[in-house]
Amino acid sequence: WRPELSKEIRWEVIRNGMIAGAIWNAGNVCQIIAQGHFHLSYGISYPILQCALLFGGLWGIYYFREVTHGPTILVFWIG
Repeated sequence: WRPELSKEIRWEVIRNGMIAGAIWNAGNVCQIIAQGHFHLSYGISYPILQCALLFGGLWGIYYFREVTHGPTILVFWIG
């Protein structure tokens, strides 16, 4: 913990990050339930869960404008 960073920490950002992590974890739990209770195979349920990365990136780039640097967006699409 660096004291000079304490002024830079915004607690609402930490709160929102924790909420986002809880929602992400709920998605993981739902994947496990879908595999066990509904007998959805791992080959189907895992790619559906990983689509969240794509859609999260799309929302961040094109809706919220979190990334505006062209080469960085190109790296997102190449990856």
